Parts: sequence; structure tokens; C-alpha cells
Amino acid sequence: MVAVTTPSRATRREICRKHGVDFGQEFIQGIPGQRESFWIGACRECEDEIRREQQAAEELAKQTEEITAETERRIAADSQFEERVRELAAADLAEAVGQVVASYCALHRPEWEEYHRDLEWNRIVREIQAERSAAIISRLEEEEE
Repeated sequence: MVAVTTPSRATRREICRKHGVDFGQEFIQGIPGQRESFWIGACRECEDEIRREQQAAEELAKQTEEITAETERRIAADSQFEERVRELAAADLAEAVGQVVASYCALHRPEWEEYHRDLEWNRIVREIQAERSAAIISRLEEEEE
């Protein structure tokens, strides 16, 4: 980098790190409280790349608008579109419900088995109590006779 200063202007030569091209820059003095000082001027190759990227972005935006318009036109012309959407959604919902049920069963089966184990335990206890009670009553009735 070589800087040259004259009473009215400061310039320098730079080499682009990306392209290895030599280019000139001019120093623009800042204005206190309004803007910073800066060097203006850039590598022609970098400027061309930026210009190509901007053009590509503009073309892509235009293409996106065209694609959106064509997509909306085709959907409007397709009488089966909404029905297909509903069918696909119903299939996905059915699959999701199956997954939710499987997940619920996997998580809660031990709880339900414990619950029903307790119910069966209590049912058997009541049976035994009823049998024993009946045996006591039968024995007491035999003793009274």
C-alpha cells in the first residue's frame, strides 16, 4: 500500500486480497458529528462479483414471483387439490394417532398393569374374606344345631 497526499486529496494503491488486482482508493475526510472518514474505491473484480450477485438476486426474486403466480393459477384450476390435501392430512393424522397411542401405551402400561393388579388383589381378598366368613357362619350354625 502506497499513500500519496496532496493538499486537496489523499490517495493510495491497494492490492485485492481475493483477486490480487491493484486498485486505487481516495480518502474522504469525515465531518465531526455527522460521518466517519473512509477510503472509497474497490477492486473491479470484487465490484463485478457484487453486481452479478445483485443481478442474480433480482432475477431470483422475479422468478420467485412468477413461480408463485403460476403455482396459484394451477391450484385454482385443479378441482381435486383440496380433496388431495384433506386425504393426505387424514393419512398423516392417522399415522400420528397411531404413534401417540403407541407412545401412551409404552409409557402408561406399567401404571395400568399395577392398577389392575391392585384391583385383582382386592377382588381375591374379598373372595377369601367371603369364603372365610361363610365358613365361620356355617360352623356357627352347625354348632347351634
